[in-house]
Amino acid sequence: MTLTETMLSFFIWNGDPEIFSIGFFSLRWYGLLFALGFLISQQLLFYIHKAEGKPERDVETLTIIMIAATIVGARLGHIIFYQPEMLWEQPMAVFVPFEFSAIKFTSFTFKSLVGTLLPVAIVAWIYMEWKKKPKADVVGYVVGGIVLLLVAMRFAFKQDISSFFPVELVNFKFTGFEGLASHGGAFAILFALWLYSRKNKPGQSYLQVLDRIVILVFLTGALIRLGNFFNSEIIGKPTDSPTGVLFTHRLHERIMRGNDAEPGFITNLEIERDKNASVATDGRVPVNIYLFFRAGTFQDRVNAFVNYDVKGALNAETEFFDEGLDPLKYNIVQQADGTFAAKIQTKGIVRHPSQLYESISCFLLFLFFWWYWSKQKNNLPEGRIFGWFMVILWGLRFAYEFLKENQVNFENEMTFNMGQLLSVPLFIAGVWVLVRSYRKPIDQS
Repeated sequence: MTLTETMLSFFIWNGDPEIFSIGFFSLRWYGLLFALGFLISQQLLFYIHKAEGKPERDVETLTIIMIAATIVGARLGHIIFYQPEMLWEQPMAVFVPFEFSAIKFTSFTFKSLVGTLLPVAIVAWIYMEWKKKPKADVVGYVVGGIVLLLVAMRFAFKQDISSFFPVELVNFKFTGFEGLASHGGAFAILFALWLYSRKNKPGQSYLQVLDRIVILVFLTGALIRLGNFFNSEIIGKPTDSPTGVLFTHRLHERIMRGNDAEPGFITNLEIERDKNASVATDGRVPVNIYLFFRAGTFQDRVNAFVNYDVKGALNAETEFFDEGLDPLKYNIVQQADGTFAAKIQTKGIVRHPSQLYESISCFLLFLFFWWYWSKQKNNLPEGRIFGWFMVILWGLRFAYEFLKENQVNFENEMTFNMGQLLSVPLFIAGVWVLVRSYRKPIDQS
């Protein structure tokens, strides 16, 4: 394979982070994979407890602890380590995943009554589950029924679901938690499981619990990093490697916003590598953007859209495209059916798919340590799996950071970024636990 062929052997990724949306609700790959990680881990933990003769009822408690510690710890970790100014500038944004300017009460009708029942039923269901009430499952089915009814009403009345509630959140915007730090989640999980282990349950000392939990953390981490890949976030540095990825979805989304004002204005958009252009370096590769416009669109309108909208979109996505300030290179042709098409020449930035590196590593480590536990569960030295987990995971994290872009600007002035500095104490703790596990006799309890 020639140098040119190697340079052009990158992968174009245009994955949509959103699976579907209904009204203001949207299901995203990241959220689905995040939840799936905990759901699968819970079932595997049931299997572990059953195989080792431990109370299966403790699994639900451990699941709640892990979910709460992961979310709270990861969020606080990001704020403390990367954005401490948010604590005094936007304190509500720390744990509130949405924003709005005001609450407006609307008319109370039968349709809004259905919407009112939903939060009431959800609160009742959570309370009954917490108190282990016998009818909690019934209330859960009611919650599901109300959700299905709202979806049916949405299509029957052809209205947004938000109109079925007696209040309106003015200028509502779902922002999500823009920033979760895995190191913060790790510290929180270690602390939370320490509190749990103080109950002195047989076979559930602090290190024994950690030995089992970290196997599942590998799996959950693999799914979460896959979600990051769908979100085109935690990106790697530019690379000339054939394993590189060109992330195009954000540009695709920006350009297609031209259909918001004029529905159907753009009929199709394609981004392809330009094999005929000269090869650039440092991950910069020639690509062509093909735009197809609806019948009846005048050439002047196409020219204006390409020069202003497309040029603006390229300049906004500097993480993924290197357009620069020079005039846009493009040509417009009229096709046989009379419609216009535009071909734009630009440079994409191919990057290390660092999310996939971490995801694949975590999944392979999960498979290995699951096999190791299944073979050694009856003679497993306390802390053995946990020690290896800390050494391997945080060692890999330190190494992978060399392939990743810094998350915040202040890291650009650092020899080692924040992720690497936070990995060091966790790695050292793993070495200590590992040495201890090889020196201490096996605890047959």
